[in-house]
Formats: sequence, structure tokens, C-alpha cells
Amino acid sequence: MAVYNYRLANGQTRWFFIIDLPPDANGRRRQHKRQGFPNQAAALKAEEDGRAAYGGADLGADGSVAAELESWLDERELDVQETTLSNYRDIMRCYVVPHIGTRQLYALDKRVIHELYKKLLKCGGKSGGPLSSTRAAFLSSTVRAWW
Repeated sequence: MAVYNYRLANGQTRWFFIIDLPPDANGRRRQHKRQGFPNQAAALKAEEDGRAAYGGADLGADGSVAAELESWLDERELDVQETTLSNYRDIMRCYVVPHIGTRQLYALDKRVIHELYKKLLKCGGKSGGPLSSTRAAFLSSTVRAWW
């Protein structure tokens, strides 16, 4: 448990936590840090939730959304028809990975997914216009199946 406090310029005390993550592909150290908690108990609870979210996930190679999606798609090869799998791959490659693919899986929440949908519905089409309602519905069902 790595929870620490710091003092703001106005004299208030805030708390933060740091979680050490597995090294990246180049062997460099990675950490997950969140700050701004009003008390130690809140920071401890958030750290515990972060550890549970990270440790409870079966993460891909580097813990990113893109790596996890690739792993998930590989697992679906036996479950779904070839055309469905191809559509899933296209959706993920064209819409999900460019926007949130580099994020760490444990850092994903409903807000991030909602923002992705909003952005794609406004300007996610091929020409920069709105995403078609048919494509948006398929994207939504695909992400829900994965998420």
C-alpha cells in the first residue's frame, strides 16, 4: 500500500496513491498514480479499487486496451463466424483503437466509453461527418460484448 499525503499552497492536506505496474515492452518502470483525495481513507479505498481493477483483469501484453482487444478477438475465433469476427476487427481497428487503444485497461470507465460514443456520433464517419446510425449501433453492441 503506497498512500502518501501532500500539502497544498493554501495549507490543506491531500492524499495520493501509486501502484507499480508490470514493466512495459522495453522493460521501463510503469506506475498508476491518482491524487487529490481529501483524506487517507479515500485514497486507500481508491488504491484498493485500482488494484482490484488492474489485478482482476486478464490483461493483454502491455495492459493497454488495444492489447486486450487483440487478445479478446483471438479468443472469439472459435465462438463466432468468420464474417462476424472480421466485422469486430474492423470496428475495433477503425473506431476504438485510434481513440482509446493506448489507454490502460484499468483506467477505462463508463465516462471514457460514453465520450468515445459521443465523439464518433459527431465526427466518426469516413469523411469526418457523423457516424451512421447503423454503424453506431454495431459499434455499441461490439463494445458491450467486449466490455
